[in-house]
Amino acid sequence: MTQDFFTLGPARRDPAEEARFISLQRVRGYWEGLIGPGGALPEPAALDPRGLLPALEDVFLAERIGEGLLRLRIAGRRVSAPAGVDMQGLPLSAIFLPEARPALAHTVERVCNHNSLVTMELQAEGGPGRPALTARLLLLPLAVPLRGQPTVLGCLSTLGEIGRAPRRFMVAGAVEERLGQRIKSASARPGHSVTLPDFGQAALPQAPNSQPEERVPDYIFAERPADFTVPDLGDAAGGDGQATEPPARPKLRLVHSSD
Repeated sequence: MTQDFFTLGPARRDPAEEARFISLQRVRGYWEGLIGPGGALPEPAALDPRGLLPALEDVFLAERIGEGLLRLRIAGRRVSAPAGVDMQGLPLSAIFLPEARPALAHTVERVCNHNSLVTMELQAEGGPGRPALTARLLLLPLAVPLRGQPTVLGCLSTLGEIGRAPRRFMVAGAVEERLGQRIKSASARPGHSVTLPDFGQAALPQAPNSQPEERVPDYIFAERPADFTVPDLGDAAGGDGQATEPPARPKLRLVHSSD
């Protein structure tokens, strides 16, 4: 099988076209919100239909039953509409043309074995009573239970009229994103401490022989205490005529034998 339809990496799409497939964005955002620490995939039991309510009719839950095969356990109403029958319990390949099923099988294996997020561009077959119909398929991996098969959360959004007859799709393109690796690297913590420079001091020009910075006093947030000064007793006894108190006699006196 040729791989020319497959692209690895994020897709660049027209924002106006993305708005037509808003259901895929909602499902992807809900799934990414359930990603655990270290990029741990959400478990199927963690899915809450209330979180998927705006896009619930485009959502399905599928289980891998063989190499490249997914069987739908739960399917929304608009997922079953192109086939004309209830898709619950049927393989996902039932809405694909026979020549497109190898590409679907390859995509399913990428999702289940490599924890890849895959978006597929689909084009429905034409003919009498079959107007133009395009679709976009989103496949999101879930955590594999201890006893069970890999499970995939999916979303199928169509654009156009289904027509009078059931429709099947061919693969026009696919984009794979290794979200698991990106989430793990983003959630990792640095193994060493990082010291950031003082950008405020770095912006100031420094003199070549500048003196060390003066220490900030402890009273920076309080009133500065008054400086202690020794009074000049000579001036105090001068021209103002006020008497000054004589100095106090010492408490102790040294007595010598010659006295």
